Amino acid sequence: VAHYCSTVQVGIFTKHINMDIDEDTDNCANILPQILCEFGVITKNDGSCSYKQRSTTVISAVHGPYDIEHSKQKNDKSVIDVTVSSNDGNLHSSKTKLIEEIIKSSAESSLMLYVYSRTGISLSLQVLSNNGSLLSALINSVTLALIDSGLSMNYMLSAVSCAVLEDSLIVYPTVHEEESATATVMLCFDSVNFDIVSCYSTGKLNVNSYEQVLKLSLRAARQLVKYFRHLIEKKSASARPISSKR
Repeated sequence: VAHYCSTVQVGIFTKHINMDIDEDTDNCANILPQILCEFGVITKNDGSCSYKQRSTTVISAVHGPYDIEHSKQKNDKSVIDVTVSSNDGNLHSSKTKLIEEIIKSSAESSLMLYVYSRTGISLSLQVLSNNGSLLSALINSVTLALIDSGLSMNYMLSAVSCAVLEDSLIVYPTVHEEESATATVMLCFDSVNFDIVSCYSTGKLNVNSYEQVLKLSLRAARQLVKYFRHLIEKKSASARPISSKR
């Protein structure tokens, strides 16, 4: 399994953006957080990734496709199973189930499941530390783990978290910033047309605020996809042919 570790820091850790966003100015280089990523961290799985987004760290692992019971099989696609767990146990069961459902639906849309009909694919996610923007970190981690597994994909996923304050937006907010916000939004985009794949929000959000969040999140998502492609190129370049001993 090829390992590649890369760190990128774009802009600063916490970026407050004025609600009046200039549509003609691409400020992506100033709004992404520090990201640390490593492929192939769990060698016994078919794909894995350690992903640190600011001070939130998660690990995702992919197992499959594998044989499943006949009663659980789908003739036209593979069956996805998602499990999210936390080191400190701070995730409530109800919230964990919601997170798992969002990740499952997002992953299903990104994968070419028809290629692996009548099989199962498991996604296991471990939260090592949570200091905000957890859902976007989990989705981004899953995307990179799926890439590491080599499964056929329709597109990559690019997830962005945003907190809405009275007169500004915070991209990839911390837990404290999320608690201080009037609303929080997670938007997940595809990497082809940048259509919205999934969305989760809390709090009160008017139409104008949502439009500003959408514009800012889309910019961040585009930059994140560029970074993911950079990681893939580096990963491919670092791979070496393995010769079997006789």
